[in-house]
Amino acid sequence: MRIFVLSNEFHPLIIGGLGIVATELAQRLASDESSQITVLTKGPKRYGQVKTHNNLKVVRFPRHSNYTSQTHFYAEPITRWLLEQRDAPPDLMHVHSVQCQELALHLKSKWDIPLVYTCHSLVRHEKSTLARDELARRQELLLDAADHITVPSPWLQQEIPCQEKITVIPNGVTLSTAQHRAPLHHLLFVGRLVRAKGIEELLHALALLRQGNPAVQLTVIGSGSERYTLYLHRLCEHLGLTGAVRWLGARTHSEVQRAYRAAGAVMVPSHSESFGLVALEALAAGVPLVSTQSGGLEHYVDETTASVISAPEPQRIAAAVKSMWQQPEQTAKRQEAGRGVAARFDWSEIAYRYGALFRALISERGSRNA
Repeated sequence: MRIFVLSNEFHPLIIGGLGIVATELAQRLASDESSQITVLTKGPKRYGQVKTHNNLKVVRFPRHSNYTSQTHFYAEPITRWLLEQRDAPPDLMHVHSVQCQELALHLKSKWDIPLVYTCHSLVRHEKSTLARDELARRQELLLDAADHITVPSPWLQQEIPCQEKITVIPNGVTLSTAQHRAPLHHLLFVGRLVRAKGIEELLHALALLRQGNPAVQLTVIGSGSERYTLYLHRLCEHLGLTGAVRWLGARTHSEVQRAYRAAGAVMVPSHSESFGLVALEALAAGVPLVSTQSGGLEHYVDETTASVISAPEPQRIAAAVKSMWQQPEQTAKRQEAGRGVAARFDWSEIAYRYGALFRALISERGSRNA
């Protein structure tokens, strides 16, 4: 089974959950000796790079070049490069990123192979701008052209019209064996710095919490636009939180995993999540979780696994944190239950389900062309 994976993010250049999923899936699928996985992605430099390890080949095209830009993977030059390699065409193409839309449709037409699009979230759910609207238009083209679509949650499935070609396969996690002993007043937020993640409400909640407990601290991992990040820093100053919040910016996935183990609780105050990988990773790490049940979170976040935020509002976020502090026995039970839930999302099982889907689609295309 020869698979091309198209992703704007791949280890070590990971921005969020999409990059984690693309990396984990490719690596797990490549561990099957009958599979050959080729990842087409961006590199960190202005020169290209090709690395092969066993059945996994990672092709990194130069950033900001004739091959890629911030928003596009250019079909013609990348196709020319691929043809120059004289490798056999893939049996199937797996697309993670809307930035790869034109390239994916071009290769699908050239090779007549199945195209599977993993829709991690819908661009139209984000705040409307000219750039967002254009990206949303391209996503609709990708959704329409895909032979099959996978989504991480039933909630996201219901948001997409073409139900007949959608399969729900959740994201995966790796269970941590480390014991959690961090102080509960050390809070951690991991995610893109955008309004939908509830970061503003969390800062207001932190100010409320510090009125009764000045030792409460928040660590923020993630990046956003320069304008919004500056706004958040100014909001911190206005709320008197300058020394209480550590802004770490973007971090590697391994650094995020270490941050989970050093946190007293992981905060997920999101207004909407297509899946909410951070929350599941917190459960897998055995860390107390304080979270909303917005969107895809509702499928594994409840009162048995987390201190639930009833609405992404400062007072309710603060109340959920206080509940976590004031009920240590219940919090410990939730940590144990959370690890049990996370165990159902093991990456090996998730990769197996993707592999089975890919083989079925390849077989179906072969029968149709026979």
